[in-house]
Amino acid sequence: MRFEDLRWKIQSLEADVKQTNELLFSKKQELVKTTKRREEAEEVKVLLQHAAQVVQQNLQKRINTIVQMALDIVFDNPPKFEMLIAQRRGKTEVDILTNGLKPIDSDGGGVIDIITFALRSALWSIRPNRKTFILDEPFRNLSRNLLPRASEMVKTMSDKLGLQIIMVTHHTTDDDIADKIFVVEKNGKHSIIKEI
Repeated sequence: MRFEDLRWKIQSLEADVKQTNELLFSKKQELVKTTKRREEAEEVKVLLQHAAQVVQQNLQKRINTIVQMALDIVFDNPPKFEMLIAQRRGKTEVDILTNGLKPIDSDGGGVIDIITFALRSALWSIRPNRKTFILDEPFRNLSRNLLPRASEMVKTMSDKLGLQIIMVTHHTTDDDIADKIFVVEKNGKHSIIKEI
């Protein structure tokens, strides 16, 4: 191989090394930027998870307070209500307990009626621009002697949560707490609606 050819080969290799070093330097800079973005994303993720936990804790406290208030109004010896928010299998789950047990396993239908009414009221009250909801026989499993207290509870929940509640019922115990009462009577094929 001639000397000129060798010199040209060396220059070509040096140019390749220089180009490779420049590319390596560029890739190292990209790696540093990507690593920094990944670290920032991890920090944001941690902050969002913390914010979500705070929101969940506040929501849990609010709902527990509202449901317990409803139970306290209706029952002489109310069960202790507890809604627990937990992370399981990478998802958020909710446990609903009364006196440490699932209500369906430990309480009658009347307690469950009050809990479900209070849960719906609590959740409905936190939704913006949705302050009216309609219920059909929400206390059908509640003992008749507790219906006046349930009516009082509905009024209290309506006032405290700023809700308008439209309720269909066959019980007249709600008469004293309702702002307006309508009676629907069937007359042949037609229904007649009268305000009382």
